[in-house]
Amino acid sequence: MGIENQERYVRRFATFLLVLEPIYLAGFWVAGYRTLCGVLVWTMLGYGSVVALTWTRWARSARWLLLVVMNYGLLAFAAAAGPYSGIDFLFFTFTIVPFLVFEERQRRAQIFWAIASLGLFVLTPFSRTHIFGLPNLSFEQQNAIRPALVVGSGIVQLFLVALILRQTSERRRHLESLISKLVDREAKLVRSSRLSALGEIAVGISHELKNPLSSLLLRSRLARKQLEASDLAPVKESIERIENDGNRMGRIIDGMSKAGRSSEKDPFVPVKLERVFYETQELCHARLSSTHVRMTFTSDSDLEIECREAEIVQILVNLINNAFDAVQPLDEKWIHVEGRRKGNDIFISVTDSGSGIPDSVVKKMMEPFFTTKEGEHGTGIGLSISRSIAEEHGGSVFVDASAPNTRIVLRLPAKS
Repeated sequence: MGIENQERYVRRFATFLLVLEPIYLAGFWVAGYRTLCGVLVWTMLGYGSVVALTWTRWARSARWLLLVVMNYGLLAFAAAAGPYSGIDFLFFTFTIVPFLVFEERQRRAQIFWAIASLGLFVLTPFSRTHIFGLPNLSFEQQNAIRPALVVGSGIVQLFLVALILRQTSERRRHLESLISKLVDREAKLVRSSRLSALGEIAVGISHELKNPLSSLLLRSRLARKQLEASDLAPVKESIERIENDGNRMGRIIDGMSKAGRSSEKDPFVPVKLERVFYETQELCHARLSSTHVRMTFTSDSDLEIECREAEIVQILVNLINNAFDAVQPLDEKWIHVEGRRKGNDIFISVTDSGSGIPDSVVKKMMEPFFTTKEGEHGTGIGLSISRSIAEEHGGSVFVDASAPNTRIVLRLPAKS
């Protein structure tokens, strides 16, 4: 909760004391306790200054002024009233105030001022004669004002508890709001990473769609000419090829749609690893084939994971896109994706023809917005998002430094 909200509670408490003290001032004046009235007038001026200070740019200092006025005034009042007047109730009540005026992260300040209030209570007998030089009230006079101070202490306690409960409720709502915003931002980052990965393969996919579309148009023209010539056998063959090309285009578009849509609310379902590899290959094939990068997929049979399929595909597309960029300067260009089961985990490794990743990069590569790509080619969020998704699935993403080539591994729990 911000400083502005915190000082609002300082102002409320000081205002409450400004309303309460004139009532006691009137009662003590009628009873003839002029010394107590003088102390109350002094503290009222102090609380008025606190309220005024909360409206200025020095509002943060108001809490310190409140505690000084409160404790010094209480010490003076205790010296004038005496130890049997019920002043001890007020001392213990005011030990709660630091927990209202300071934030939770300022725990040391809270404890310091609470102990200070208790310490001043110990100094009460010494303060009467050595600090303020105030005359003593008789035992009968102290007993006479004791009920009023006990009731006043109870009222202050109830008000403090009400303020602290309200403050706690506001802090909880504020924290819930921050968590909600963080969740929304993380979802936007995931989507941004996904769209970025799709953007990198979009050029290749447009080429991949153009080829079957050209074939489809050519076959349809041939089929029309063959129908005009009443030659039906070649027509059947042309229609089958048109159907195959249409299905191929449909698979590419479906893959793009699955990868691009929001999936954070999808349930975890059992998925065959072969299916995940197939969806990933459909998305990446166009980009890699147009640049002569050889990509292969292998895995143990019947591997199954419980996951959000689109998110695991997103991780693999991110890793393959990174591998694709890394192998461009090399003479030998290949990427191998492999799935193996070890114990209760499935390890999906993405290995490329590179010679490894420097240790200085490995230490930072999972951090958000860290990238080694030049210009606008890298956003720096792909690996960070991939790690977050893997952790949500109970897994992890890490670099296998023992491999002779560059290898990044996605670990996921196997479906039990």
